[in-house]
Amino acid sequence: MQGEKVYLNDGLAEENYPLLLKWFKELEVVQYFSFAKQALELKNIDELKSLLDEIESGPVFEIYDKEDNFIGYTSLSSIREGNESEFSVFILNKSYWGTGVASEATRLTLDYAFRTLNVDNVTLDTSELHERAIGFYKKMGFKQADLINNDRTVFHNGEWILSGTVKMELTKEEFQTRPIVKISPENQINPTKENIGLMLTNWNISNFSMEVIPYGVENTSIKIVSDKKYVLRIYPNNIDEPLEWIEEEARFVNFLREEGLPVPQIIFNNLGKAANVTNINDVAWKSLLMEFIGGQHIEKYSESTAREFGIALAKMHLVSQKYIKQKNGNESVSKYENELLAKIDFSKLKNKSVIKFLERAKDFKPIYGQWPAAYIHSDFTIMNTLFVGEKLVGILDFDDLHYSYLISDVAVVAWSILKKNKSYSLIKSFIQAYESIRPLIQKERNVLKDFMLQRNYFIGPVEVLLWGEESFQMKDILEAEKNILSLNIREL
Repeated sequence: MQGEKVYLNDGLAEENYPLLLKWFKELEVVQYFSFAKQALELKNIDELKSLLDEIESGPVFEIYDKEDNFIGYTSLSSIREGNESEFSVFILNKSYWGTGVASEATRLTLDYAFRTLNVDNVTLDTSELHERAIGFYKKMGFKQADLINNDRTVFHNGEWILSGTVKMELTKEEFQTRPIVKISPENQINPTKENIGLMLTNWNISNFSMEVIPYGVENTSIKIVSDKKYVLRIYPNNIDEPLEWIEEEARFVNFLREEGLPVPQIIFNNLGKAANVTNINDVAWKSLLMEFIGGQHIEKYSESTAREFGIALAKMHLVSQKYIKQKNGNESVSKYENELLAKIDFSKLKNKSVIKFLERAKDFKPIYGQWPAAYIHSDFTIMNTLFVGEKLVGILDFDDLHYSYLISDVAVVAWSILKKNKSYSLIKSFIQAYESIRPLIQKERNVLKDFMLQRNYFIGPVEVLLWGEESFQMKDILEAEKNILSLNIREL
């Protein structure tokens, strides 16, 4: 099972038992475990295996980071009649605490439980004194079901004491409609089947199944399965997205499709509109329905996928210029604003490197000049593309579409390659493929690094707001800034 930060392997490999034994004997790691004292008293690997046989009675999944470092495991024990399973997650390597890997490992394991094992309910237990764990599980969608008093012995505030055990549970329906981490979660639709059904009536869709798509930080996206497969994008109610602009996005995307680009077809409602409005509890929710495209998000760039990005983006830019010319509009370049910086409370930050980074982001001056412009995607990265093997088969999410410099789009891909792969040579392959379709002028090359920095300074605040200053991705963003500054454009 693959995630963005970690991947899971089935079972426990023999070579990892020495690490498990070491971690199980660290008081800070096991202090709230129900088997804490047993773990601390382990003398050898045979005793460790006996303990694991005692506490784990179902599938176990090792957790690895993207550099293949073993950092812990998850489990689904006690799979019982009534389709219920008991879940555990153990991030045993302390250096990964607070990096977001627990969230991803939990999501992957729960997805396996509900999809593959087809259980209806997942439960877990933790110490009532382990406030951080309880908060984490609530964030993942679990709700408290019971409290058993004086049920375990834990090490808390420097002493061994009796603690109650909090029982928590999550149903399949709750998992499928769970809220995903968003910039403004309070302004997102509550994705119940009743609410989604009200929206879909305008497309005459009544018999359907649905699943919240766990990506995107601004809108809510729902996979709809009816006679066909669709994706419903629902805009937050605090963003004044003009209906006419949603219609313009639809016209442009369908134009790209007519010109042979692999984009989803926008589905017009029974009023002949792409932009749909549904009133739910006195709130007007805007939405857009499009076809579902199959494929996979790739984890990192390769030589061939970097070239796929280059060719697809160049073709998209040429078609965009054609569209603008046919439209005969008097377009002007959109103003760059990093509004998210204002939402960060600098007084609560502790990481000096992150604080200095955000200060540089605040001081960064937007880039304006005389470069080729048209409609740009502005978020053309791994997360908004689909591949079959190493062939690009889908370009998704034109929600950030606006009129701006084409080199800005090029910089987004170059930045993404540098952040994901830390490779200048792959950027060169991407640029070469792009220029085989649309050559860059020298003035565009001269500002490529500036636009890459602009992208990095925009994404950094997003990461801090969503995941905190110590997040795993924030470390990559800090490193990306250094690598951008070291990039030699003449070598591309």
